[in-house]
Amino acid sequence: MSRPRPEPRRRRHEPVATLLAIVLIPNLAACLAVDHALFVLKGPPAPTVITIEFPAVDLPGADAGGRAAHLEPLWIESPIEGWMYGFTVTMRDASGDTVPSSVLHHLKVLKPAERELLHPIMLRVLAAGSETRGARLPRSIGVPVSEGDSLLATAMIHNDLGTNFSGVRLRVQIDVTPASASSSARTAYPFFLQVPGPEEIGEFDLPPGRSERSFQARPAVAGEVIGFGGHAHRYAVELRFEDAASGQVLWRSAIRTDDTGTILDVPRKRYVFRRGPMLLPDHIYRVSVVYDNPTGETLVGAGMGTVGGLIVPRGAWPEVDRNDPLYQLDRDRELNVRGSGAPPPHVH
Repeated sequence: MSRPRPEPRRRRHEPVATLLAIVLIPNLAACLAVDHALFVLKGPPAPTVITIEFPAVDLPGADAGGRAAHLEPLWIESPIEGWMYGFTVTMRDASGDTVPSSVLHHLKVLKPAERELLHPIMLRVLAAGSETRGARLPRSIGVPVSEGDSLLATAMIHNDLGTNFSGVRLRVQIDVTPASASSSARTAYPFFLQVPGPEEIGEFDLPPGRSERSFQARPAVAGEVIGFGGHAHRYAVELRFEDAASGQVLWRSAIRTDDTGTILDVPRKRYVFRRGPMLLPDHIYRVSVVYDNPTGETLVGAGMGTVGGLIVPRGAWPEVDRNDPLYQLDRDRELNVRGSGAPPPHVH
């Protein structure tokens, strides 16, 4: 039985119910990078990549006043109808040389016309940073996108190196299985649950020794999880995702660190040969992150924890409510309410 194809392009004023899925979390890392054979595409050639490139910027080094800075948000329209299944991020200077990955604090691609599973905010399509420069799923899985769908890209850089970089261009290329392919893809969406929650700004303080923080939320629709991953900061030792009522742990990751507490790996979980857990809208789910701060001092704004994944929804994805106060707060934060970063009229 054939799987549903993406819906045709909608009129501008209608909410768009399609979105990308490749990474799972805002703030990097947990990306289900899986190697699979690709099926052969048949029929006429079709575009298979969505390219987003920020204007060139000069990045002075730390000795020349280098500091963190937000790039101007970018709005693009998808030129392709199909299923998004992977992405690659590159940063090159004016000479074409690769810029060190540490310069990228984070990059996010969002879909303002879609909402998150666990929060009424803009859907995070993908995220990358110094730890993560790409991800790839089997082409049999992806999030549908329609031609003309609006995507918002935001990024932050922080050059703390002793080198100046000129004419740096940040580019993300999103791989798409086009709707003209010989097979359709299984529809999946990214989701995340983070502590602190979306109402809060920034990270939380880490007291000396072992500590734990949690946040919980309820999914808008039911769905089957096909993979988990996560992200945390230095001195984190564990991430958990559990059913808040029953206490059943659906995913736990013992974080690997080096002797300085720097994170080396957050082990992921994907469900290949058996079904993943179901998330249900009448259940509340909790994310917890455990830290062990050995410094003997409180580390201000040093803690956060995110669990994310991919989910195959049972039924239609929930519609976005742009009048929701949390949605508007999220939109303003991502846009930094700046000049040309204002959204096009049809995505307000």
